[in-house]
Amino acid sequence: MSITAKVSQSNALKAKIGQSQEIVAQTVKVAATRLQDLADVDTSVLEDGSVLIYSTTSGTFEAKNEVDNSNTRIIGGSF
Repeated sequence: MSITAKVSQSNALKAKIGQSQEIVAQTVKVAATRLQDLADVDTSVLEDGSVLIYSTTSGTFEAKNEVDNSNTRIIGGSF
């Protein structure tokens, strides 16, 4: 609901109450176009061959070129 009010020079107050309209976005623009631009991705040690690993300590994804974490299992499937 919207309320519009107007005070005239004669100190008379006029108000109008009406239904508000729902605003719907027609276009959404994403500001980040690279992983490095995301706030929760740490690429400070980004090197060729790096993978992203989530760290609960920092609350971010970190780029690492060595996977040394007892919680990480890489399963390559059966051949």
